[in-house]
Amino acid sequence: MRQIKRTISMFGKKNLRGYFLIVFSVVAVFMVCIGGSVKANAANTTEMTQDGFEYWISGEDEEAHIVISGYGGGAAEVTVPSEIEGVPVTEVGDRAFMYSPEIVKLVLPESVTTVHERCFWYLDQLEDVTLGGVKYFRNFSGLLVSKVTQNLFGHCEQLKRVTFGDACCFYEEERNDGKLNLFPDDVLNHLEYLYIGNGMPKLPKYLFWGNSLKEIEVGPDNKHYASVNGVLFDSEKKTLITAPIAYE
Repeated sequence: MRQIKRTISMFGKKNLRGYFLIVFSVVAVFMVCIGGSVKANAANTTEMTQDGFEYWISGEDEEAHIVISGYGGGAAEVTVPSEIEGVPVTEVGDRAFMYSPEIVKLVLPESVTTVHERCFWYLDQLEDVTLGGVKYFRNFSGLLVSKVTQNLFGHCEQLKRVTFGDACCFYEEERNDGKLNLFPDDVLNHLEYLYIGNGMPKLPKYLFWGNSLKEIEVGPDNKHYASVNGVLFDSEKKTLITAPIAYE
């Protein structure tokens, strides 16, 4: 007690009041920081829509967007919403639809610009998929790239129809072994229909050589390709690029 009185007299009442003010300010800033981190963590909490889409919100205010993280709806035909409660859906997360054997048809809207490279693996019954506006991929380490670096449709052996929407714009390159990252051989050889949207750049020729491919359609404003009755030509329709192997 004597030590406290001695300290007070040493600092003086004014100095002591200033000292307490500093301590209070530090505590207040600390509490604001904690509140901000709690708010950020709450924003990333996984929620679920009535039709079974699991999602979380990334960012805040005008930069807020939704990442689809899973699906438990059990429907055969699934269309990802372009927005949920007014917030745009822009990304499909890692393994979001992985091991969903009930899905036969899957449609991504143009608002979805980013997908993770394992989000469509092991869809045993998937026959028809539409990539509305995909432009970027996140690989296994989360790095954002504009080229497919891993098999996007790994183990989807029933896949027959693929639509690259008019807003799609990404690159698929042949690997050193001449194979594709987009479709492994077991998928490519079941593919029957391919739509190349207006925004898609040139694709490797091997993509058009599947044993079951019957028809290729192209958006009317694509700068690289055109199609006539399911046969692929250059944009000026002067050079035949490929007639699908199973074309009738």
